[in-house]
Amino acid sequence: MFPHSRIWHFLLLVVIFLLVTVALGRPAVQSTPAPSPGPEPRVLVQTTIPPPPVPDSPPAENPNTRMKVLLLLHVVATVFGLRAGMKVFYENTMWSGFLAIVAIDALAVGAMMLLGPMTEGFTAMLGPQVAVTGLIMMVTLHHFGFTKERFTVIPAVLLAKAFGFFAEVALRMLFLDALVRFATSRGL
Repeated sequence: MFPHSRIWHFLLLVVIFLLVTVALGRPAVQSTPAPSPGPEPRVLVQTTIPPPPVPDSPPAENPNTRMKVLLLLHVVATVFGLRAGMKVFYENTMWSGFLAIVAIDALAVGAMMLLGPMTEGFTAMLGPQVAVTGLIMMVTLHHFGFTKERFTVIPAVLLAKAFGFFAEVALRMLFLDALVRFATSRGL
């Protein structure tokens, strides 16, 4: 049975996530002060300003570090999305089944990232990863879930992937650069 009363909650959350991701993705607008109407006063005394110190250059970014951080953000987004999808569509699993679904999803994404150079970056893109892992998640949620009906599994996975996608985009916009710099400085 499809819970019609909760579909509006889903649509509302999708719209909110879209607005948040669009708002976070916009570049910051810098306002410039208005020019003063009169001529600028001339300075008669000339001073020398010492050059600023040269900051240490950050360590070079390792592609493996970036892949690990992207995989970590994907796992966090998948946990959030899967819990939301299962909650809305009354799907249940044991904790071991839930962790198995997330681990299989992470392994699939990791394999697709590793295959990225051989596919000219296609499998490393977020869109193909969401599509392939969505199909894999349908099978694993059907296997590990208590409800074996496809009318609860398919919508739960679609909702989980929608929430996971928006959460991953937001996490990447907010934390990707900082986490990559942190991991690079720690030598991970």
